[in-house]
Amino acid sequence: LDVYQNNVDGLLFNAALPGTAGGAAPPFRNIASMTTSGIDANVGYNNTFGNLGFSADLNVTRYVNTINAIDGNASFFSGSGIDSRIGELTRNVVGNPISTFFGYTVEGTFADQADVDAHATQDGAAPGRLKFSDLNGDGVINDDDRGIIGNPHPDFTMGLNLGFDIAGFDFTAFLFASVGNEIYNYNRLFTDFSQFNSNVAADRLTNAWQPGDTDAKYTIPDVSDSFSRTSSSYYVEDGSFLRARTIEAGYTFPSGVTDALNMSSLRFYIQGQNLFTITNYTGIDPELSNVNISDSGQNDLWQGFDFGNYPSSQMFLIGVSANF
Repeated sequence: LDVYQNNVDGLLFNAALPGTAGGAAPPFRNIASMTTSGIDANVGYNNTFGNLGFSADLNVTRYVNTINAIDGNASFFSGSGIDSRIGELTRNVVGNPISTFFGYTVEGTFADQADVDAHATQDGAAPGRLKFSDLNGDGVINDDDRGIIGNPHPDFTMGLNLGFDIAGFDFTAFLFASVGNEIYNYNRLFTDFSQFNSNVAADRLTNAWQPGDTDAKYTIPDVSDSFSRTSSSYYVEDGSFLRARTIEAGYTFPSGVTDALNMSSLRFYIQGQNLFTITNYTGIDPELSNVNISDSGQNDLWQGFDFGNYPSSQMFLIGVSANF
């Protein structure tokens, strides 16, 4: 069991420069303090039941990340900048984790004109378009109604190693799970909205909003709707998953066979990697990697973003291990 706390004072970040700076690249500077505390627990078990050998090893990790203060007594700094298509994507706020998702909270789609009229004043509001929450209750949907809409950090991660062996046969498996994290599925900008004419979701038309349909999967097909696509909870999904990283089965030949072959040992095995994944995430792969992040050097500020993540490869291996 390991318990830790890491305090960072003077978090480096290249904050945006004013327009008067022209095209100069912003320098890195110390901008905030942050604390990450966590626990890493491991428990193992080994036993033999007659001729059956069994082993299990479980590792569970949990951490909590918090921004404590920001230079100049500011309450936040924007990590992602302003996306040219849909606005600000992340905001790093005092008292919250780094790289939290930022935008409007979606209540659903406008059912009809009466629904539009009864709602707070919202630019571009029309039946079939997304309806945003009036968080401050002033009757107008504007920038002040944006807020934290998601957290890329998991509640905990878990790894489980299992092993069995009997009469020369052996079986091992490694399962990995991430629970409670969320993913900002940026790909939905291209697949779900009408501003793009390629890589559109296959069911974009058949499951689009129609009059009287309040639970449609997609908004109304409308090329002039540049409002629904703005950064919002529409893009945020549950990123929890369970994956079989490795499963292997093998057979070790008895000494009678190896002696006849003038060998000290001989084992045949079949291995599969990433054989299955259980998840509710609608993207290609919930296990994101930094290779799909273009903002070099600032990957911590883009945690949980899927910009077209290259999926984990599924592999099958057949092998022989021989010693002479």
